[in-house]
Amino acid sequence: MQNQHVRSERVWLWSIVALGGILRFYGLGSQSLWYDEGLQYFVATNNGIGELLTQTRSFHPPLSFLINHLFLQIHESDVFLRLPSALFGIASLPVFYLLIKELTSSQVAL
Repeated sequence: MQNQHVRSERVWLWSIVALGGILRFYGLGSQSLWYDEGLQYFVATNNGIGELLTQTRSFHPPLSFLINHLFLQIHESDVFLRLPSALFGIASLPVFYLLIKELTSSQVAL
């Protein structure tokens, strides 16, 4: 019975992660860039890696510019600018599940 409960819990968790992925990827490149995304794009594409770590044009942390710079090296598009945020958002779902499960219970975490 315990094994079935754990299996059911995993199915729910990965269903939530899959739904979260679908919601984050749906329409990822359908809208034009917002002001902060445009600034992120400008800084990430017009500076070298050293300059990205010391920039003062935006409130975004330097690692954000560095990650976007690397993704935009693969393909320069709105989708690849937004892709790191979508991937980190999807990855946060099981991380927060584990954290909340540790603090409370698996039912509350789900």
